[in-house]
Amino acid sequence: MKLEKFYWPATLAWAAIIYYQSIVPVTVAQKFGIQHNFFPFVEHFAAYAILCLLFYLSLNYSKIKYSALHAFVLAVSYGVAMELIQGFFAYREPSITDALVNAVGALVPTAFFEARKKKWI
Repeated sequence: MKLEKFYWPATLAWAAIIYYQSIVPVTVAQKFGIQHNFFPFVEHFAAYAILCLLFYLSLNYSKIKYSALHAFVLAVSYGVAMELIQGFFAYREPSITDALVNAVGALVPTAFFEARKKKWI
């Protein structure tokens, strides 16, 4: 079986994980040993870099033109949406900083794919 058939399911599963982590109370995360000191920036960056990568693989496999740009827009939009959704929960709060880190996380794979496409790498 080809790996490409799993791109969209993997992308949707990763987006669901991000959604769950975005709405779960911080105290629940701390029960599982997840500390929220410096690591949220690393977590946000990595989560959205992976999301952008998965969007890119899914869109590229689907033969969508400008798939890197579309993947970036989708990942950043999803990150902003997750931050806005947090405003509806009393135990969470939206953060512009988190949204910016999400965008930078999505920018890294996008820049890599574009540089590779233009044969800079």
